Amino acid sequence: MYKEVLLITNNPMVNNFLKQLVFKFIIGNTMSVYREARDMIHKNHVLLTHPLFSSLKPNETPYRTVAISLEPREVLDMDSLMYIERAIEVTQKFLNMKYIRNYSEKLLDDFQIIDFSIIEDAIKK
Repeated sequence: MYKEVLLITNNPMVNNFLKQLVFKFIIGNTMSVYREARDMIHKNHVLLTHPLFSSLKPNETPYRTVAISLEPREVLDMDSLMYIERAIEVTQKFLNMKYIRNYSEKLLDDFQIIDFSIIEDAIKK
């Protein structure tokens, strides 16, 4: 059983196996996922998972999933906004520093599994 959350993801595996929780499937990169999460936070949703999870740097993995509250709050959660803005800043810094690699299909599958495992553990009741 999973917590009542909304997921914003660009990970096809998350979209396939946790479809009932996926609010938005992003065709794009990590930055696109973060921007969508920021837009939802501005609509008073609360960030439930840290956007910079794991030891993988934002430019090292092509997949990210962020969990936000199912229901918006009455006011903007400033901590959520601070975390997502910082994630956007850090991601942009890493993207400016290094090129984005072209990964093999096998490695892309591995990155999907890593992201899926992390978010699945985070949202289990």
